[in-house]
This record gives sequence, structure tokens and C-alpha cells, in this order.
Amino acid sequence: MTETPRRGQSSGGPGLESTCGGTLKTMSRPSESTVRELMERQLGVRLAKRRLVVGVASDGRERHHEFDGVSPDCQIIIEIKSNELKAKPGAAKGRYDSAIKQALVLDLYMLSRVLAKTKMLVLTDRALFDVCSQDMDGLLAADTKIVYCCASQPAG
Repeated sequence: MTETPRRGQSSGGPGLESTCGGTLKTMSRPSESTVRELMERQLGVRLAKRRLVVGVASDGRERHHEFDGVSPDCQIIIEIKSNELKAKPGAAKGRYDSAIKQALVLDLYMLSRVLAKTKMLVLTDRALFDVCSQDMDGLLAADTKIVYCCASQPAG
């Protein structure tokens, strides 16, 4: 993975990274499993979907969340989003709609609820990565990164 430059800077800050698994000319949204496989190759470790404890309810029952990729030793945990940042009529350019924002916030919150050496929110849309990275600059915990994975696939 390489550090991603942000607007007006020669290199990005901590927690903002980019990794690419190859780009094809005709693109569609990549599947979660494709992104997970690319991240496995990049990180050199197996990642499997896995439910982990993220809290305890008032009645003492454990609360769980299924993460998109967890290493066997639970030291790497990833959440994958393949949403696209699309322009909406009347909306400011480069802004995400409330549904995408809620999903990103939930993923980052769930990552904050687990102990791991490395936690990543993996985004597959460059425009969404750019906006999210700018918005979250300076707000992420040291163990959490927002990562761009260029995992394009041929369309239908």
C-alpha cells in the first residue's frame, strides 16, 4: 500500500492509504469477496467474514457484528464498502448522501469497538475515498485506516 496524496499536499496523512489490485476498462462495482481476496494478497494474510463481540447489552447479553474480513489472530479487521459517490441533482458536488454517510459512520464505529493491531475501512470508489479521507482527516484512531482498493471488474 502507498500513501495517497490529498488536495494541496504532497502526501496524505496517517490513516489514509491506497492500494490497487488492477483496473479493467469496463467497470462495475466489485464484489465483497473480490475486494477481500485483493486485500488478502496485499496484506499477506487470510481474511474471513467473522462475527465478533462489539459490546454487552444492559441484560448482559453480548452484542455482535459481522466484519467483512478478520485475520485468524484477529489482529487485522476490515470493513468493505463498494458504494459509489454519485452526483445528486441540487446536491453539492463531492458530497455523499445520508445513507452512504450512515453506513460509513456505522462501519467506523464498529471498528472502534474491537481490539486489533490494524483496522481498515476499505473503499472501492475513488471519489468516495477522496471525500471520506478529507472529512475524516485527523479524526481516526491511530489503529484505524481508510483505504482505497482499486478492484474494478468487467461489467455484466
